Amino acid sequence: MSKQLKARVLVDRKIEDVDYKANSVIESDEGLINDLVNAGFADKNKKAVDYALKENGGQVIKHMLLADREEIQANIASLNEGLVASKEKLKGELTDEQKASVVAEIDDTEKELKVLEAQLS
Repeated sequence: MSKQLKARVLVDRKIEDVDYKANSVIESDEGLINDLVNAGFADKNKKAVDYALKENGGQVIKHMLLADREEIQANIASLNEGLVASKEKLKGELTDEQKASVVAEIDDTEKELKVLEAQLS
């Protein structure tokens, strides 16, 4: 994971696929923040960030890169497919040991799904 920086958004702006208002403070990948600063859409100076935090009630919005969100969504889809397949296995003839293994696999997959889904919220 690359270094995360905070910046004050200077103008109402869509960043990747998310709309932000002026004086929003975003925290994101160093490369994205630097690109926004260089384009004149954001300011990463501490005084600018502190001013915006004062104006917006201290809210920092974590902006996940679109590519990262898409990767997480793909992983969620893949895990959901595996979950369906595991649940289908339970309908077949299995020994008690095999059933316990499949149930444990389902539990682990559901836990992993919750973690990934939380990253998107």
